[in-house]
Amino acid sequence: MKALTPWFVAGVALAQSAGAQNVPFHPAGTTKVVLAAPFAGTIPLGGSSAPVQQSPVTIESVYSGIGLSMFAPGARLTGLAMRSGSVAWPASGASFADYTIALGRGVAGPGSLSPVITENYTDAATVVSGARVIPAGAFLARPSPFFPAPFSYEFGFASAYTYGGGHLHVLMSQTGSSVSPVALDAAGAADTGANMLFQARSAEIAGAGETTQAAAAPVVRLSVDPFVDVPLQAERVANGNAAFTGILGQTGATVQVVIAADQIRFVPEGSLITSISLRLAPGAAAWPDAESSTGAMTIEVASAARAPGAMSATFSENRGSDAIIVRDGAMTLGAGSISGSDFGTPIYFQRGFVYKGGDLLVTIRHGAFSRPGPALSTANPAAAVRAVAAASQLAADGEFLSADAGLAVRIGYTPSACVMPAYTLASGGSGAFLFDAPRVHQMLIDAAQLAEIPAGSLINGIAFRVSPVNPAGYVSWPEADATVAQCDIELSETLVMASGMDNTFALNQGPSPVKVRSGPLFVPRQAMKVLSPEVAEHSFVVPFATPYRYDGGNLCVTMRLGQMTGATTVNFDGRFRPTGHNARRSVGSSTATGGNTALSFAARLMFTPPAPTCPADFNGDGVVDDADFALFVRGYDVLETAAGDLNFDAMTDDADFSVFVAAYEALVCP
Repeated sequence: MKALTPWFVAGVALAQSAGAQNVPFHPAGTTKVVLAAPFAGTIPLGGSSAPVQQSPVTIESVYSGIGLSMFAPGARLTGLAMRSGSVAWPASGASFADYTIALGRGVAGPGSLSPVITENYTDAATVVSGARVIPAGAFLARPSPFFPAPFSYEFGFASAYTYGGGHLHVLMSQTGSSVSPVALDAAGAADTGANMLFQARSAEIAGAGETTQAAAAPVVRLSVDPFVDVPLQAERVANGNAAFTGILGQTGATVQVVIAADQIRFVPEGSLITSISLRLAPGAAAWPDAESSTGAMTIEVASAARAPGAMSATFSENRGSDAIIVRDGAMTLGAGSISGSDFGTPIYFQRGFVYKGGDLLVTIRHGAFSRPGPALSTANPAAAVRAVAAASQLAADGEFLSADAGLAVRIGYTPSACVMPAYTLASGGSGAFLFDAPRVHQMLIDAAQLAEIPAGSLINGIAFRVSPVNPAGYVSWPEADATVAQCDIELSETLVMASGMDNTFALNQGPSPVKVRSGPLFVPRQAMKVLSPEVAEHSFVVPFATPYRYDGGNLCVTMRLGQMTGATTVNFDGRFRPTGHNARRSVGSSTATGGNTALSFAARLMFTPPAPTCPADFNGDGVVDDADFALFVRGYDVLETAAGDLNFDAMTDDADFSVFVAAYEALVCP
């Protein structure tokens, strides 16, 4: 055995621990996706008051799997929002004796819905149920006749729905509202994509078994926690060898997993990887049988220096130079954290790992847990994922799992990009107040700085981070819950380059700026985390109620902010006039029309990539060739999987092969 070498990388250990907490790095549902996608930022011709009408109704809609194909099977849906088609609603609280929403895999696609509801879906789960009161004004009005209303009211799900690929079937049933309804945005037969991207039917009764008439499909926005199940073809079937029992038990342990790049191709480069989940071997009892704790659990993530097939049994030889510790400290997992056939409770990171593309390496080291360990699911093929383990928390070497298997893992991530790319992993070296007092702050970002955000993406939120320029105050912020009285944000594409930014705010904006959020902003205690001695985290997201479609070009961000209460001020990280950036601000008023030179913040934009125009291009290189065929065959060999699903029926079979052959013969993606 080689001499023991440090398993950590100097200078990247966490400055402080979150103890036994296991909380999401970003708020749940930070990522959003709009179904009936053509209408994310535009108004459909159709409309429907059915979801909020005064009489009972059942509405079933099916949305094409193309609208969710930017996410891997394993993504968890956590909420559903609709929007008003005109005015604010309701005038007073609207009560429903029962409002039920169920999601399932659509076995009948758009244009093929049967009047018999049960013939249209499978794998259904009820995510909303029971009496409900929608507060007065919860659905906001359209800001103008030309822009859609915000998605301002969300039905949060009682439990997340795991998307397994294919079309999505949405069934709503409500017993009637206590107040007059409003027409909500809905896509009808005359709208682009009817019977291809969406279809809906309805019945004038709650809990109907059949839908008796055609209807407009509500424009809905889903909140998503993106996950990738590895290997991709294992999301529905057990695919591994004998159960692995080497971690999470009553002795210290180390396990290292290397994941091939093609398995995590759904993760956009520049995004933050934020969690890992494990799964039980088939037939294993739920784990743990009672709460299980350890005083030390450390997780390190890095780009893999070796591919799965060339993985070394010496841990340090697999680690790329960008390794960081993403979690460190005590860990408690509640009874039944891993159960059934699905992946268990995610182990959330305390800081995010910026994914740069290529193979990924995850190393977990822990001390003894208080309860016996679980029997975990392993996975093949070794070309997709491979693992080495040792029965010691400080081991330098380990042994390969049986038959060179890897652990079946679920990787959580947030599609996003630091829009000051040069300072993604390092401080900009300056700081400035933002959420402190009334002001206007505007930033111009050149297109070259936005290369990690694909054209056609929906931008759903923005995050800032604390600046380390004042070490004495370099702690997680705010020290108590805080409220910013006004936080209005507008985004627009613009022809103005950062170097030519004007002092007048309006002259820097494009012709049709979109107000993506307005009103007060609540900032929870310590939402903006400081865990590293070098750079803070983009951990708190300012969510957008209206998605902004980015189609390329320069971007202008205009923020009009009110007074903050509840916490002291703090400097946010950034730099004055870095390459491709510029900023102006006016202090003392949120209505100012112009300002002077200001700091450009090292912000991170949260986005949802557009649906792929060439789904058969599995490795994303712009052509469909033999490399893609090798990836397609992996899913085709398993069949009961969505890994190679090209017709969105949540299976990979001969019908998908026909689609692939046509794309293969065309070679170049459209």
